[in-house]
Amino acid sequence: MRSVVRRYSNDLLSPEALQDYFMQIYENKGKELDKKGILDEIKNAGTDFPFQSTAEKFRMIESHLTPIIIPFDQEAKKTDNTITSCRTRWWHFTKITAIHRANS
Repeated sequence: MRSVVRRYSNDLLSPEALQDYFMQIYENKGKELDKKGILDEIKNAGTDFPFQSTAEKFRMIESHLTPIIIPFDQEAKKTDNTITSCRTRWWHFTKITAIHRANS
């Protein structure tokens, strides 16, 4: 996927960059993208669409994490600084709490 980064370094979130990225994923992964056979199930269903089983099987991303995309600009730097500041404050708070509990 580095070729996408090289080709679209000025605007990685452009529709063209995203299309190129997902086309490369499809070319590289192919059938692996439908390990659960959802597409075959839909194709073979005829007029009886398998709504329930499709909903149960389908996950765009097999993770409980929530991916986010933040364009790297001044607003992103500000957000990153805020997150870092919160983490630092939380670390200090937990350390102080641990020391307080140890001395109690």
